[in-house]
Amino acid sequence: MTLDAATGPAVAGAPEAPLDRTALARAAANLVVNAAERARSRVAVSCDVAGGHLVIEVSDDGPGFSPAALERGCERLFTDDSSRSSRDGGRHYGLGLHAASEAASAHGGSVSLANSPSGGAVATIAVPLCGA
Repeated sequence: MTLDAATGPAVAGAPEAPLDRTALARAAANLVVNAAERARSRVAVSCDVAGGHLVIEVSDDGPGFSPAALERGCERLFTDDSSRSSRDGGRHYGLGLHAASEAASAHGGSVSLANSPSGGAVATIAVPLCGA
């Protein structure tokens, strides 16, 4: 498994914001764990500032999200057998994406789920830096 990580240059110059760094780090970790469990061989994590938001994006080269997961993946206790089988066969309880979504929401932001045109899943946390 390869983990690629990148931080955009705008992060260094971003204004100080009242963010709960522990909660956002936990949210990002939930996305990374989900990606690593479904990836074939690669997970990528990026952090940048765009449009006044801190944006953390996690992508993988796995099967991507099912249509149901794209629509409901951040709901509490949502599991989708077609896209939720982990590498080790472990059981999932539908809490990781929900917890990430709750952390983002507490900061006035959100989590979005998508499938990459080149294959794999993309989960993005975006939280505003002003008025957080």
